[in-house]
Amino acid sequence: MWRLDAKISAEADSAKEELRKAEQQLHNTMDRNVQTGLAAAARIAKDLNLTGYYGPLYELFTLTDNRYRTAAEVTAGASLFHVVVDTEETARKIVDVLAKEKAGRITFIPLNTVRVKPVKYPVGEDGQPLNDAVPILERIEPAEDKFLKALQLVYSRTIVCTRLETAAELAREYQLDGVTLNGSRSDRKGALTGGYHDTSHSRLQAAEKMRKWRATYEQKAAEVRKTKARVEEIHQEVTRLVGVLKNAKSKRTQIDEGFGPLQRDLQLKYREENALKDLLSQRVYYSLTVLTVATISRSFEIGYQESQGSSCCDARRNEIRIQKDFDERGIGSTG
Repeated sequence: MWRLDAKISAEADSAKEELRKAEQQLHNTMDRNVQTGLAAAARIAKDLNLTGYYGPLYELFTLTDNRYRTAAEVTAGASLFHVVVDTEETARKIVDVLAKEKAGRITFIPLNTVRVKPVKYPVGEDGQPLNDAVPILERIEPAEDKFLKALQLVYSRTIVCTRLETAAELAREYQLDGVTLNGSRSDRKGALTGGYHDTSHSRLQAAEKMRKWRATYEQKAAEVRKTKARVEEIHQEVTRLVGVLKNAKSKRTQIDEGFGPLQRDLQLKYREENALKDLLSQRVYYSLTVLTVATISRSFEIGYQESQGSSCCDARRNEIRIQKDFDERGIGSTG
């Protein structure tokens, strides 16, 4: 688990670094005053808990076909950095703080004030859309449906053409702005704009990278938090088990210390028991010996009473001597 935590933390750090690079790349494409204003606006919205702050336009849509990236970028221009909010009131609250803090200058798009007129796009003689004139909105996907009005405000009157000549012709006829895939442009007033467009400093590409790495970083950061929480749980469990083990060892020590005297008492009892067994055996032996001698003596006394009276007396004396010998040795004692 600790290795997994280290691995995910490293991945989160890597994603954070890539996010920083993408943000820096995007910041390099905008005016410093706008850059400062965007950062301040996001902070102010968070501080004031303004749920109607949605962010700059470039964060609120994606392209369904990246071939149209340059056309979309040229069409929007600085409008990519306009901030979309729900109402004028939300915009006013942010503007007041920006002015007070002297924290940059930005343009807002309050959705409640946006009014977009229907647009007639070029069609062929059969009434079908032209293949070489595509409304750019058809290649744009809003992050949420409510942002469509802001995107229509910027893109609804632009068509993407395969050739600049076609763009110029249709722009004049339909009062639209025509743009090619490489960024050359003809507006409805007849002005033509073209030349080299540096795609290596693409604002939308930088914004796409930023969204990608932000999502990756947030995912990895969430995994890091989850893993660290699990590591902390394991650490607490290990600490608890160590405590249980210490208590068990302490109790075992107490038991061992109490068992010593008991063991010594038990050994003493065993010795006393063995001594009693030995004494009992000696007493049994003594009793059997005395009984045997007495029986023999009695037999001699009865059998040879008349003829060997003196011998019987000697046998009785032997019995008395044996009894005395046992008494001296403590074998026959009943005490």
